[in-house]
Amino acid sequence: MLILTLRDEYSGVSVDIQVNPQQRVADTLQILQEAGKLWNIEWRQRKVKSLREGIFLNVQQNYEEGNIYTGDILDLV
Repeated sequence: MLILTLRDEYSGVSVDIQVNPQQRVADTLQILQEAGKLWNIEWRQRKVKSLREGIFLNVQQNYEEGNIYTGDILDLV
């Protein structure tokens, strides 16, 4: 399991999450939105950026494929 921080660049709100490295980023965002944790945003119209890597992620990849590790911060921009 990975422990990550997901931040919304616009609202400044952040949430710590625990995910399986094999889970797709898009699946995580969908789950969080359905649970009301994504601050009523439409995440499909936003990009996800790894703060450590400084790159935008392909949300169709899983965390392992995106080289995301425990402690990473992901920004919704």
